[in-house]
Amino acid sequence: MHTPQHILDKASELKSWLITHRRHLHKHPELSFQEVETKKYIRQVLQGLGLFVSDITETGLATTCHGANSGPYVALRADMDALPIQENTAYSYASVNRNVMHACGHDVHMTCLLGALHILNDLRSEFSGNVLGVFQPGEEILPGGAIKVIESGIFGKYQPRLIIGQHVMPGQATGTLGFRPGHYMASTDEIYISVKGKGGHIAVPSLTQDVVSAAAEIVISLKQKITKEAGDIPVVIGFGKTEAQGSTNLMPTEANLTGTFRTMDEKFRSHAKNLIHTIVKQIAEQYGTVAETNIVKGYPALNNHTLFTKEAMHYAGELVGNQNIIKLEKRMTGEDFAHYARIMPAVFYRLGIAGNNAGENNVHRPDFDVDEEALVYGSASMAWLALKFFKRL
Repeated sequence: MHTPQHILDKASELKSWLITHRRHLHKHPELSFQEVETKKYIRQVLQGLGLFVSDITETGLATTCHGANSGPYVALRADMDALPIQENTAYSYASVNRNVMHACGHDVHMTCLLGALHILNDLRSEFSGNVLGVFQPGEEILPGGAIKVIESGIFGKYQPRLIIGQHVMPGQATGTLGFRPGHYMASTDEIYISVKGKGGHIAVPSLTQDVVSAAAEIVISLKQKITKEAGDIPVVIGFGKTEAQGSTNLMPTEANLTGTFRTMDEKFRSHAKNLIHTIVKQIAEQYGTVAETNIVKGYPALNNHTLFTKEAMHYAGELVGNQNIIKLEKRMTGEDFAHYARIMPAVFYRLGIAGNNAGENNVHRPDFDVDEEALVYGSASMAWLALKFFKRL
């Protein structure tokens, strides 16, 4: 019978192996849907463990690990892509690919899934059940690799009863695991607005149409009205880029806005997008301008399966101690793992990586790094949760 300590010990024995693979992956990052060499490397490691590997997308792959007896499939997922960031560290394993960096911990996610598969493969004669390991490309950009994985038919083939994923959490201490049943992360729609009108000399406003003021009022009105309409529903609407090619005395013919709309309620998401179109049109007309609004559909809100996530918290407490289980707050960040949660029960949790740098480190920064002791807990937790859910499902 497997005990939590046994699984932690197995993961600890793999620590140097885990660090070697994590550092290789960190040193050789690849952007979304360009993970060609990453895929080759993961394939070699999995084949070295004696596992069968199959292609599921052009740059993604899957593997299976079978127990001694038949049982349910549990899917374990890791994302593979890096970010377009120039790394600014002096580590021996710093990225060798210019302007590409694993600044969001996907190197850790891949390594922990490899570690979990290693542990489970070593113990395959001792459990009943099956693991489907999914190495997914393109989490960082729309439309996201999760859609492509689903379209590959891999889940229809193996029919997992649960999918589990993890993500690094910089502000969370190493050795802790964070969970939130139910609503956890937001949908992530992108907003592109173009306001067009007659340009000309600013000193002669009667001969121009003020696209800049129209755009400015659109930004303020959308934030106020959508937030008010949402009430208690978590929502974020904001614009990170404004562009108008005028000057001190030149009114431009066009002003462009680029922003995001996020919420955790799919019904309100649909309603709000219609409202955005209406508000933009009304304000543009008030200024005698014409506006075009394009809302690009992003990832859905991520909802963890309530019962299974509560059970996962209990199981994880057995592994790392209940004092090291953190109840997460809702986040307005997004994650394409949400697509999986719409077609099967899902548990998405957070892996503490802070080490001695709690509060000083964050993702999507050129100096991002992790406490590599977290690789042990990430590998052990995925393996342990799979073993526990084999008996539960």
